[in-house]
Amino acid sequence: MLSALTVWLVVIGAVQPMGLATRGEDRGPAPMAEGDPWFDPLDDTSRLYMPGGSLSGIEVSGGDAHLAPGETSGWLATEVITCPPGHRYDTVHVELETPGNSSALVSVLNASADPVEVGFANDSIPGFRMKEVSEDEPYLNVYSINQRFYTDLRIQVNLVAAGADRPRLLSWTLTFIDVEIWRDDFLWAGKMERHYGLNLTQGELEINLSRGGSMTGGDVTFDPFPPVFFPAGGGSTSSPVFYSNTAQNGYDDVDSFDYDGLNHAIFADLDGDTNLDMVCARGGNHDSQILWGDGTTTWTDSGATQLDTHEARS
Repeated sequence: MLSALTVWLVVIGAVQPMGLATRGEDRGPAPMAEGDPWFDPLDDTSRLYMPGGSLSGIEVSGGDAHLAPGETSGWLATEVITCPPGHRYDTVHVELETPGNSSALVSVLNASADPVEVGFANDSIPGFRMKEVSEDEPYLNVYSINQRFYTDLRIQVNLVAAGADRPRLLSWTLTFIDVEIWRDDFLWAGKMERHYGLNLTQGELEINLSRGGSMTGGDVTFDPFPPVFFPAGGGSTSSPVFYSNTAQNGYDDVDSFDYDGLNHAIFADLDGDTNLDMVCARGGNHDSQILWGDGTTTWTDSGATQLDTHEARS
């Protein structure tokens, strides 16, 4: 009897976007903020750390902070920020422009401790030193910083040019959240330990159901027309399989999966690389195997892991 394998698809409805405005006069916190966030639009230097009345390689003008003429790197830090009662630190958001290979690095500093390194306003909090951010991922998760131990913070941003590419910091925000709450607004993946086959776009979370062309490494097969195998049994040398067509709107004609003794197959991501792996139950004198996925939606026994079983059915 022929048995068929079907890959089921699940769709998660997108949530409403929640985040921070990114351009213009209304830059600032939106619904993700809990209580009153600290926010600086950088229209002046009133909320900056200004040792000796100056900045280090940075100037603030025209509504943003940028490298001073002739400088290829520099840094600026906020005034002392105190966590409000009943809240904890949640997220740092830096609105950036990082053209080309220019870059920006964020550090979170203990405002109560003197600096131990040149180039820092205060001592950095362990785990929050020089973290790279970008226009695409301008957030840093600071929920794990204990507000009872670190009652006062500064945020520091280092700007680094790359040739003619010069970064700009347009605004920065530190949000707080009630001590009894944990929340993820799906603005980026920084609050997730790991995720597979998901798209996160400014507050929307959705399963990736279409590759839009050939699959690239790192994708999981959540396609509208996944491969469908018909295991031919223990004495066979191949089994029929249907692969999706190039347009991803149907199946090609039947193809052959050349593999001895396939009785049954199950798909799962066994090694956490986001590619589906194929567990093959084999009949006859064949050991069952794990065929490791490489993101191409096809599987071979190259590099397979042997499972010491005979006459496996499922």
